[in-house]
Amino acid sequence: MVVFIVLTVVGVIGVGVMCLLPKPGSEGGGRADDLGGPSTALRKSFALFKTKDMLLLSFAFFYTGIALSFFSGVYSACLSSTLRFPDPKRLVGLSGMLIGIGEILAAACFFYASVFKLYWHLIILIVFATIGTFTFWMVEWKAHRRLKAKPDTTAFD
Repeated sequence: MVVFIVLTVVGVIGVGVMCLLPKPGSEGGGRADDLGGPSTALRKSFALFKTKDMLLLSFAFFYTGIALSFFSGVYSACLSSTLRFPDPKRLVGLSGMLIGIGEILAAACFFYASVFKLYWHLIILIVFATIGTFTFWMVEWKAHRRLKAKPDTTAFD
């Protein structure tokens, strides 16, 4: 109940702050150009997508979407369905909290890297992508070995 009250108060404060913001274009602070409506904006966005930079970035967007879909939906459901753990339903919340903490820490590392004069963004990405890929490969390899040893059972029985 406390969590619900805290989140409700935070939401109400956020709506209040949004209501206090000035309207776009008032006091000369808004955009001077007109987008021309939704259809023009949609055509401009597709034209932007066809540029070389956006086409290259779309691979990173695709990978990120697949990875986040896995961690948001598939991983927790699989964890709660595993019968080898004594209380698998309890692990779903723990898994969600740890994934969230990891996302927050990673975002903080990238945000504050320039403040601390750390220009290792690419190295950090490569190292953690390699660790994630290696971990996934090890799980699959162990499951494959178990299936090979006992072909009449599932991998994680």
